[in-house]
Amino acid sequence: MRVQLASRFVSVLAVLSVGWLAGCGDGSGSSTGGSGGTTASTSSSSSSSGGTGGTTGSGGTGGMTASGGTGGATGGTGGATGGTGGATGGTGGTGGMAILQITFDDPAVTYTLTGFGGDEDSSVVADPEDPNNKVGKVNKAGTAELWAGVTVSILPNNSVPVLPFTDTATKMSVRSWSPDAGIQVRLKVEDAADPTHSCETEATTTVAGGWETLEFDFANEAMGTAALNPAYTFNRVSIFFNFGVTGAMAGAKTYYLDDLTF
Repeated sequence: MRVQLASRFVSVLAVLSVGWLAGCGDGSGSSTGGSGGTTASTSSSSSSSGGTGGTTGSGGTGGMTASGGTGGATGGTGGATGGTGGATGGTGGTGGMAILQITFDDPAVTYTLTGFGGDEDSSVVADPEDPNNKVGKVNKAGTAELWAGVTVSILPNNSVPVLPFTDTATKMSVRSWSPDAGIQVRLKVEDAADPTHSCETEATTTVAGGWETLEFDFANEAMGTAALNPAYTFNRVSIFFNFGVTGAMAGAKTYYLDDLTF
């Protein structure tokens, strides 16, 4: 009886051993993923790649095949590129620039003083108060007429660039040196090609023996002369020191001018 029981026990062990070996197969197909495997997924707030989930194993004969899914996910790329801001502002215009200014100082310019009626002795000389500055000198002779004057020019035909008078742009200025205060200085503009197109106005000196700037407003024409017509061409300028007074009345006098400006 004992022998039979022992024999049956050995038989059971043999069957169990065969079953166990069949479950393991030939040893080449172990499963790490277990039943069904595991899918791992890694999320990210920025850009990231998820990890790889369970491993796929191939079971042997009679075994079980467990296949793990491939997990993970690729997150979106964060951030953004901002545009370039800013702007370049425009350049403003230049205000207060003289359209015409005769200074007698530019070596590239030919300055001409053409005297008449007793002012023929006129020329460009050194400033009596500043030897580094050039000015126009006008000698009014003792025999000069009351209308004696000088035409100031820098272009042919005793002319200057066209003066752009308008209804509101009507003024010119001249630095003046006179031995006497209280004399009348007349300024005349005209068309170099048509002297009948002209306008004249006056200013009064207030300084004796020194420089001052006189302003001439052609909107206020001298009595008995034509009114300013901005439609005309004005490209000639003449100046008359102590206008209306002859050389015989005042005696010979010397005057200076500079910075004739529109």
